[in-house]
Parts: sequence; C-alpha cells; structure tokens
Amino acid sequence: FAPPAFMPPTFSRCIDQDTLIAIIEDDAIAYKTAKEIVIGDKIWAVTWDEIVDEFILDPYKWISDSVSNIRRVESSITNIIPSKKDVTLIINGDPGKRFSLEQTVLVKRNNKYFFATTGTLEIGDTLVERKEDDSFVEILVSEITMVDEERAVYEFDASPTDTLIAGNLVVHNSKRF
Repeated sequence: FAPPAFMPPTFSRCIDQDTLIAIIEDDAIAYKTAKEIVIGDKIWAVTWDEIVDEFILDPYKWISDSVSNIRRVESSITNIIPSKKDVTLIINGDPGKRFSLEQTVLVKRNNKYFFATTGTLEIGDTLVERKEDDSFVEILVSEITMVDEERAVYEFDASPTDTLIAGNLVVHNSKRF
C-alpha cells in the first residue's frame, strides 16, 4: 500500500476562512475561525503513539496500521500564510469542514493511516474527528462537494506540533524550516 502520489509540496495547505480551529482558552477548548487566528495563539494540536516527528520522517511518507493513544497537546501558532483559492471543498456537506484542495488530513484507507491532501480524498475514506466529549472517532467520507468561488484560506505553522484540529478534523501543515 502506498498513499496517493499527489502530494504537491509547492502548494500551500490551507484551511478555509470560516473553518473553526481548536484553541486553548483557560486550559479548555474554544474555537476561532481560521481568519481570526493570529501568531502567538495557543491552539490544541493532536499527537498519538505511532506518529514520527517530522524532523525525522517526512509526514507524507508516514504510514501506520494504527493510531493509538490519540490525545490533545498544546501548540502555538508561529506563522500564518494567507492566500486565495478559486476552488475549495466541503466534506460530508458540513460547511465547517471546508478546505483548499491541498490541505493535508489524517486519512484511513485500506486499513492504513497516512496523511493525504483533501484533493485526493475518496468517498469511503475515513477521517479522524474530535468529538465534544474529547474523544477521537473515525468518520466515513460520504460526500465531497467542490465549491467554485474565491475564498480566503490560511496555512498555519505551529510549534511544537503541526497536527491541528480544524473543522474538528485532524489536519497537518508542514513545518516551515
């Protein structure tokens, strides 16, 4: 098994302006839209036992049979790159799960977990979502809607962990070294 080949390193991985990002407020979870996030914001990121630090292994080469002990960790926004996209997509008809076609998400396909760009998602893929009780569950991709309109989108760099919670999904943005 190999993840999809389309992992465009030169495109920005972007979260739609109105997609909610999980932030830290009084040590609890709160949300801000992507357009409201500023450098220095404390956010909730996600880690798990099988993930390898991206200083050691390119996240796009990471593949695992499992994702265990998934949990929230603190991180901080260190850089924001705004841009415009003419096409975005909405997952499962939920406008809160809107991303550029190049946003990287944690996917399970053929019983393997890996990072894939949203433009390569397929109906039947599974994504990892955070629920209000702070558990993480797998959700089936049942619908992918392309939206042809110009939107502001944002790429976030976070430290020490770049696996953010956006639209309650586990997403990843590569570190800018």
